[in-house]
Amino acid sequence: MSDAIITMDGSGRLVIPKEIRKLLHLAAGTALRPAVVGNRLELTPVEPPGPKPKRKSGLLVVPRSGKPFDALGALNAVRDSRP
Repeated sequence: MSDAIITMDGSGRLVIPKEIRKLLHLAAGTALRPAVVGNRLELTPVEPPGPKPKRKSGLLVVPRSGKPFDALGALNAVRDSRP
C-alpha cells in the first residue's frame, strides 16, 4: 500500500484509496483534522460529538443514538456552557 499515489484535483480535493479507507474504517462524511509535520500532511480522523443532552421535565435526558455516550463529558459541557 506504500506505493499508492494520491493526486489532488484543481479544487484541492483528495481521494483516499478504498483499501486505505477500509483499513482505517473511514466512511463518507468522516471528519479529518489536518496537521503539517515537517514537510508532510497528516490527516487524523475526528470523533463526532455524541448526542447532546436535552431538558425534559427538569431533568437532563440523552436522546437514543445507538452510539457510546460520555455522560461525564456531556454534563461538564452543559456546566461549562452556563453563564
